[in-house]
Amino acid sequence: MSDIRIARRYAKALIAIADKDKSHESVARDLDKVVEGLAKEPSIATALSNPTIRSRTKAEVVRKIASSLMLRPSTTNFLLVLNEHDRLGDLTAIRNEFAQRLDVIQGRVRAKVTSAKPLTIMDKKRVEDALRKATGKMVLVDTAVDERLIGGVVTKMGNLVLDGTVRTQLDTLKSRLHQVFQ
Repeated sequence: MSDIRIARRYAKALIAIADKDKSHESVARDLDKVVEGLAKEPSIATALSNPTIRSRTKAEVVRKIASSLMLRPSTTNFLLVLNEHDRLGDLTAIRNEFAQRLDVIQGRVRAKVTSAKPLTIMDKKRVEDALRKATGKMVLVDTAVDERLIGGVVTKMGNLVLDGTVRTQLDTLKSRLHQVFQ
């Protein structure tokens, strides 16, 4: 079974668990904490994904991680189930799929806005408002800076890319001029 299918299956199950007590956001935060923690400690992540290490040993590590991060019992139990099925290595993909499903449930979309200079709070608010009007959904904006853009912004929402940068306009003009003079 492909990794994405596995991630979807487990994320769907975790959504169902979170539905029972409406703990979606808490579970999402728990997953983020675990994934971020494992990214900072790659040796632990590698050990948890290693099929030659006994499941019982990995379960002890999972419990210690859960305790130190103060995870919800339902999240801890979910991680232990992943361990039993030797799927801890799929945790990042499961977390990503869970976040996507949660966004759909809660009627929100994520947008990545890249600009030549850092956006002010007001600029970010204007972008959020414009995207909310365009989509009819709550928009969570993540910003990034790429000085090569010269000016303007690139907005990515799912498969949609809106490019209003000076760099793209100059590249388009250059391409048209090449066509005219060839």
